[in-house]
Amino acid sequence: MKNWTKELIKKELNTLRQACKENGEEFSDDMAFDIADSFLYDQPGLEEAIEKYMGVTDVQGYVANYIC
Repeated sequence: MKNWTKELIKKELNTLRQACKENGEEFSDDMAFDIADSFLYDQPGLEEAIEKYMGVTDVQGYVANYIC
């Protein structure tokens, strides 16, 4: 498991956002939430770290809005 910091969270989210933009298609809200859900599932401890460091309660929504 990664040692999540605020800087690492931002880096990972920016990488994911860039990948979404490079895909070149518009994502529906449902698709953005599915991407966020999969991303959070694949990154152990990230959801808790976002809650802690970013002060977010709806982490999946935060990630979905951030990336797409």
